[in-house]
Amino acid sequence: MNQVSDARLAIACHKAGIVPSLFVSSFCYDIIEKELIEYRNHVVGGDLLLSVTCSDLIPSIIKLIVDHQVTHLELIDYHPTIENSSSKIIELIRNSGIKVSLKMATYLGKTEYLSLFDAIDIKGPDGAARVFKTDKSLMKKFLDAKSLYSNIPIIVSGGISTSKEIKEYLDAGAEAVSLGTVFALSEESCIHTEKKLSLIKMNYSNVTKIQVGDEKQNAIVFSNVRDIDGNNTVGLRVGRDTADKGLIFIGKGIDNINAIKPVSEIVKELTKDVQI
Repeated sequence: MNQVSDARLAIACHKAGIVPSLFVSSFCYDIIEKELIEYRNHVVGGDLLLSVTCSDLIPSIIKLIVDHQVTHLELIDYHPTIENSSSKIIELIRNSGIKVSLKMATYLGKTEYLSLFDAIDIKGPDGAARVFKTDKSLMKKFLDAKSLYSNIPIIVSGGISTSKEIKEYLDAGAEAVSLGTVFALSEESCIHTEKKLSLIKMNYSNVTKIQVGDEKQNAIVFSNVRDIDGNNTVGLRVGRDTADKGLIFIGKGIDNINAIKPVSEIVKELTKDVQI
């Protein structure tokens, strides 16, 4: 959840009994250090997932990851044809006891390099943010991946927002289910309250597919903002911090949100059909 997954939300997720995540686009050492310190000031031990790209894995960031006991690292779209140099870094991180998963939003390639990872995360076309043009549903992508990559645990994400859906994927063999939109609109989320109130009145038909190179990003746009990178970072910050400007990455999960609720209540509703 670009610009939304901060320490406050992560702490609430931990208290509710699920694995929390942190993600800071345009990785900044000072920002991620601040968020990690805040999280560990409230949570001693316990799981924490950090979402990164290969370019983020520089020595200073790796030291932060180890020092602040990040337990799970989600690597976004590793491409073996252009990032072979990262394999030794990934191996080093895994040898330190950190689980590393690969988020495959746009790429289903050959299987040889998957031995680098502890799990893969298959993202469907109805998720927030980056999506790849495809006629395959998340379930179809998951079943295809399960057939192709039978020897590696699979996480699913993208558009999931009900206990029934979670149970469906877990029963089909998914290792875990990842959700974003339902927590982005939670009480503990850092998105401006007036923006949340506007969003819960909307549905998936309000989502715009923003073109970014060969990819698209699912978002609700309140106003156009001049961005400095390919991931709409400035627009997302404005969207997070203002009542009626910028944009927010949103997935199909918005269809099942009609109120701003605390994370603890959301988790209870999401897990009524499953055990965590």
